[in-house]
Amino acid sequence: MEGPERDKHFATRRRVEIWSGQEKADQIDWSAASDPVGTYNCFGFALGYNQWWEPPVFIDELIANEEAIWPLGLSESLDIDNYIAAARTERFYVSQDAMWEESCDTIMLYFTTNDRKFQHAARQVSSGVWSSKLGTGSDITHAIDGIDRIDFGTGRIYMKRAIQSMANAAPETSASSA
Repeated sequence: MEGPERDKHFATRRRVEIWSGQEKADQIDWSAASDPVGTYNCFGFALGYNQWWEPPVFIDELIANEEAIWPLGLSESLDIDNYIAAARTERFYVSQDAMWEESCDTIMLYFTTNDRKFQHAARQVSSGVWSSKLGTGSDITHAIDGIDRIDFGTGRIYMKRAIQSMANAAPETSASSA
Protein backbone atom coordinates (compact mmCIF):
# COMPACT_ATOMS: atom_id res chain seq x y z
CA MET A 1 0.00 0.00 0.00
CA GLU A 2 1.26 3.44 -0.91
CA GLY A 3 1.68 6.25 1.62
CA PRO A 4 -0.44 9.39 1.74
CA GLU A 5 -0.53 11.40 -1.46
CA ARG A 6 1.70 14.47 -1.39
CA ASP A 7 0.57 17.86 -2.55
CA LYS A 8 1.94 18.48 -6.07
CA HIS A 9 3.65 21.64 -4.79
CA PHE A 10 5.30 19.94 -1.83
CA ALA A 11 8.86 20.06 -3.24
CA THR A 12 8.56 23.66 -4.48
CA ARG A 13 6.99 24.80 -1.21
CA ARG A 14 9.75 23.06 0.73
CA ARG A 15 12.39 24.89 -1.33
CA VAL A 16 10.79 28.24 -0.51
CA GLU A 17 10.56 27.31 3.18
CA ILE A 18 14.25 26.37 3.29
CA TRP A 19 15.46 29.33 1.21
CA SER A 20 13.23 32.11 2.47
CA GLY A 21 11.47 30.88 5.60
CA GLN A 22 8.06 29.59 6.58
CA GLU A 23 6.52 33.08 6.69
CA LYS A 24 7.31 33.82 3.02
CA ALA A 25 6.19 30.33 1.95
CA ASP A 26 2.87 30.96 3.70
CA GLN A 27 2.41 34.21 1.73
CA ILE A 28 2.35 32.37 -1.61
CA ASP A 29 -1.00 31.41 -3.12
CA TRP A 30 -0.19 27.76 -3.81
CA SER A 31 -3.61 27.17 -5.38
CA ALA A 32 -2.54 29.48 -8.23
CA ALA A 33 0.88 27.83 -8.71
CA SER A 34 1.46 25.85 -11.90
CA ASP A 35 2.06 22.13 -11.97
CA PRO A 36 5.76 21.31 -11.53
CA VAL A 37 7.46 20.69 -14.87
CA GLY A 38 11.12 20.42 -15.88
CA THR A 39 10.93 21.58 -19.50
CA TYR A 40 11.59 25.27 -18.82
CA ASN A 41 13.55 27.32 -16.31
CA CYS A 42 13.34 30.68 -14.57
CA PHE A 43 15.19 32.63 -17.27
CA GLY A 44 13.08 31.31 -20.15
CA PHE A 45 9.95 31.86 -18.07
CA ALA A 46 10.95 35.45 -17.22
CA LEU A 47 11.54 36.17 -20.91
CA GLY A 48 8.05 34.84 -21.69
CA TYR A 49 8.93 31.36 -22.98
CA ASN A 50 8.15 27.92 -21.64
CA GLN A 51 11.59 26.78 -22.77
CA TRP A 52 14.90 26.14 -21.02
CA TRP A 53 17.29 29.06 -21.57
CA GLU A 54 20.90 28.71 -20.45
CA PRO A 55 24.40 28.78 -21.93
CA PRO A 56 25.63 25.54 -23.46
CA VAL A 57 27.22 23.10 -21.04
CA PHE A 58 30.06 21.07 -22.52
CA ILE A 59 31.14 17.66 -21.20
CA ASP A 60 33.96 15.95 -23.08
CA GLU A 61 33.47 18.45 -25.93
CA LEU A 62 29.79 17.48 -26.32
CA ILE A 63 26.86 19.74 -25.50
CA ALA A 64 25.18 18.23 -22.44
CA ASN A 65 22.10 20.47 -22.58
CA GLU A 66 21.10 20.31 -26.25
CA GLU A 67 17.50 21.24 -25.45
CA ALA A 68 18.57 24.58 -24.00
CA ILE A 69 18.20 27.79 -25.98
CA TRP A 70 20.98 30.39 -25.96
CA PRO A 71 21.53 33.27 -28.42
CA LEU A 72 24.24 32.68 -30.99
CA GLY A 73 27.42 34.62 -30.40
CA LEU A 74 27.12 34.71 -26.61
CA SER A 75 29.60 32.85 -24.44
CA GLU A 76 29.02 29.93 -22.09
CA SER A 77 29.68 32.20 -19.10
CA LEU A 78 27.26 32.20 -16.17
CA ASP A 79 28.21 35.82 -15.51
CA ILE A 80 25.27 38.22 -15.05
CA ASP A 81 26.50 40.34 -17.98
CA ASN A 82 26.06 37.34 -20.29
CA TYR A 83 22.45 36.96 -19.13
CA ILE A 84 21.87 40.68 -19.61
CA ALA A 85 23.18 40.28 -23.17
CA ALA A 86 20.83 37.33 -23.72
CA ALA A 87 17.85 39.37 -22.48
CA ARG A 88 18.86 42.20 -24.81
CA THR A 89 18.42 39.83 -27.76
CA GLU A 90 14.76 39.76 -26.68
CA ARG A 91 14.51 43.61 -26.72
CA PHE A 92 15.01 44.08 -22.96
CA TYR A 93 17.06 47.04 -21.70
CA VAL A 94 18.51 47.72 -18.26
CA SER A 95 16.24 49.87 -16.07
CA GLN A 96 17.00 51.71 -12.85
CA ASP A 97 13.89 50.45 -11.06
CA ALA A 98 11.14 47.86 -10.92
CA MET A 99 8.27 50.35 -11.12
CA TRP A 100 5.19 48.81 -12.73
CA GLU A 101 4.52 50.11 -16.23
CA GLU A 102 1.56 48.69 -18.06
CA SER A 103 3.27 49.29 -21.40
CA CYS A 104 6.38 47.26 -20.46
CA ASP A 105 7.42 43.76 -19.55
CA THR A 106 9.73 43.94 -16.52
CA ILE A 107 12.12 41.23 -15.35
CA MET A 108 14.48 41.01 -12.40
CA LEU A 109 17.77 39.12 -12.62
CA TYR A 110 19.29 37.93 -9.33
CA PHE A 111 23.05 37.47 -9.00
CA THR A 112 25.78 37.00 -6.44
CA THR A 113 27.77 40.21 -6.00
CA ASN A 114 31.10 38.61 -5.08
CA ASP A 115 31.47 36.74 -8.39
CA ARG A 116 28.63 38.30 -10.47
CA LYS A 117 27.11 34.89 -11.30
CA PHE A 118 23.51 34.72 -12.48
CA GLN A 119 21.25 32.91 -9.98
CA HIS A 120 17.58 33.47 -10.82
CA ALA A 121 15.08 35.48 -12.88
CA ALA A 122 11.52 36.64 -12.18
CA ARG A 123 8.96 38.62 -14.18
CA GLN A 124 6.60 41.29 -12.95
CA VAL A 125 2.94 40.49 -13.58
CA SER A 126 1.36 43.56 -11.93
CA SER A 127 2.26 46.30 -9.48
CA GLY A 128 4.14 44.64 -6.62
CA VAL A 129 3.50 41.13 -7.93
CA TRP A 130 6.21 38.91 -9.43
CA SER A 131 6.18 35.41 -10.87
CA SER A 132 9.04 32.89 -10.82
CA LYS A 133 9.76 29.39 -12.05
CA LEU A 134 11.62 27.53 -9.32
CA GLY A 135 13.91 24.93 -10.90
CA THR A 136 11.90 21.96 -12.10
CA GLY A 137 9.18 22.94 -9.63
CA SER A 138 6.15 25.17 -9.93
CA ASP A 139 5.71 28.71 -11.20
CA ILE A 140 4.74 30.84 -8.21
CA THR A 141 3.56 34.40 -7.64
CA HIS A 142 5.31 36.42 -4.93
CA ALA A 143 6.21 39.90 -3.66
CA ILE A 144 9.45 41.48 -4.91
CA ASP A 145 11.27 40.11 -1.85
CA GLY A 146 9.15 36.96 -1.60
CA ILE A 147 11.89 34.52 -2.54
CA ASP A 148 14.99 36.40 -1.45
CA ARG A 149 17.65 34.09 -0.20
CA ILE A 150 21.39 34.01 0.27
CA ASP A 151 21.91 31.55 -2.62
CA PHE A 152 20.26 33.99 -5.05
CA GLY A 153 22.70 36.67 -3.92
CA THR A 154 21.93 40.27 -3.14
CA GLY A 155 22.49 41.70 -6.61
CA ARG A 156 19.47 42.72 -8.68
CA ILE A 157 19.25 43.95 -12.25
CA TYR A 158 15.90 45.22 -13.54
CA MET A 159 15.21 45.06 -17.26
CA LYS A 160 12.23 46.21 -19.31
CA ARG A 161 10.95 45.97 -22.85
CA ALA A 162 8.13 47.82 -24.49
CA ILE A 163 5.08 45.67 -25.12
CA GLN A 164 4.53 45.79 -28.85
CA SER A 165 0.86 46.05 -29.73
CA MET A 166 -0.46 44.16 -32.73
CA ALA A 167 -1.39 47.48 -34.38
CA ASN A 168 2.25 48.64 -34.18
CA ALA A 169 3.88 45.32 -34.97
CA ALA A 170 6.01 45.23 -38.07
CA PRO A 171 4.45 43.07 -40.79
CA GLU A 172 6.22 39.79 -41.43
CA THR A 173 7.59 39.50 -44.93
CA SER A 174 9.30 36.70 -46.75
CA ALA A 175 11.59 38.98 -48.75
CA SER A 176 13.72 41.85 -47.52
CA SER A 177 13.43 45.34 -48.95
CA ALA A 178 16.25 46.60 -51.09
